[in-house]
Amino acid sequence: MYNVLIGGAGSGKSYACADDMVKRCAERKRRYIAGRKVGATIVRSTWPLVLSRVDAMGLTKYIDQNKQEKTITFANGSQIFFIGLDDSDKLKSIFDPTDAWMEEADQFAQSDFEEIDRRIRSGTDNKITLSLNPVSQYSWIKSYFFDNNFVGDKLLSIKTTYKDNEVLRRVNPAAWQKQSDTLERLKDTNPSAYRVYALGEWGIIEGVVFTNWDEQDPPAGLKPEGYGLDFGYASDPSALIAVYNSGDDIWLDELIYQSGLTNPQLSSLMQSSGIDPYGEIIADCAEPKSIEELAIMGWYAIKPAMKGPDSVRNGIGMMQSKRIHISKRSYNLKKEFSSYSWSKDRNGRELPVPVDLWNHGIDAARYSIQTRGLDAGVGGCY
Repeated sequence: MYNVLIGGAGSGKSYACADDMVKRCAERKRRYIAGRKVGATIVRSTWPLVLSRVDAMGLTKYIDQNKQEKTITFANGSQIFFIGLDDSDKLKSIFDPTDAWMEEADQFAQSDFEEIDRRIRSGTDNKITLSLNPVSQYSWIKSYFFDNNFVGDKLLSIKTTYKDNEVLRRVNPAAWQKQSDTLERLKDTNPSAYRVYALGEWGIIEGVVFTNWDEQDPPAGLKPEGYGLDFGYASDPSALIAVYNSGDDIWLDELIYQSGLTNPQLSSLMQSSGIDPYGEIIADCAEPKSIEELAIMGWYAIKPAMKGPDSVRNGIGMMQSKRIHISKRSYNLKKEFSSYSWSKDRNGRELPVPVDLWNHGIDAARYSIQTRGLDAGVGGCY
């Protein structure tokens, strides 16, 4: 059986997939693959999400977790294996898997899916679930499952939007409302993005801000010039980006991208990410209290961003003048660079103002790049 969950931003599809996987494992013995395209993203995405859902269901005392190997074992013998498809040996090492969940499935190649499909044990209730935002109508998922009269086991396709996220609406209504307002504004500012992220329909994001980037890891031996930090909490993630520089080339590496972090939790993640306590961290100047708290916690070189007049557009201009390379593991940052777009007026004309959405990692990088690019003493927190 194949489940394809297509949804807009904040639709709760990842929570639904995690809940379904945990429940199936608790019911009877299964060997579940929880896959991401890049293994390094697991530690801040599916791994903490699934553990939180296990806890919410009161099952924590019935499982053993191996943080090193990223596996969860249930009392009934069920196991969940968290793997990245960038490590093919990890997939080959899983004996006789029964089910799989491919999170952010649009990042996988069709060959990745077919490899997982070949390895899933045949049975009456085995299931492969794919969850994704329908960013591109040219996705292999659209053509494979929807355009070519898919023939095979039972296919169930579900489309959800932010309006279906009853968990967030109930637990944090203020965050849900903020998210709703942000997505609904896209109807006027960027109709193509509204179609994808608010309505959950197949499309292509038009008018992206950055076209001067590719996927490339920093060269061996090159040290970070510094870090950029954008604070978030409820519906918005905190994002910390390492910035490497060599001439007109900039490399960006996503180290933290997670919502719901208190400052002590953020500091702990910074420590586990191997960030130098004396390394320069340029943080959003709109959060002076958070900057001061992190400084007290031992981040001695953290300081507020110097944005300057018309800071967003000027910062974008600085970044557009460079060749930008984004590390392979920086999934969220790559998604932002693919989605961050210019606003449009009601007649569809492009405006010189970007949509204030999908820019947390971008803003973090911009703080570092822009502050270093301003003359000493110029600028402020605009």
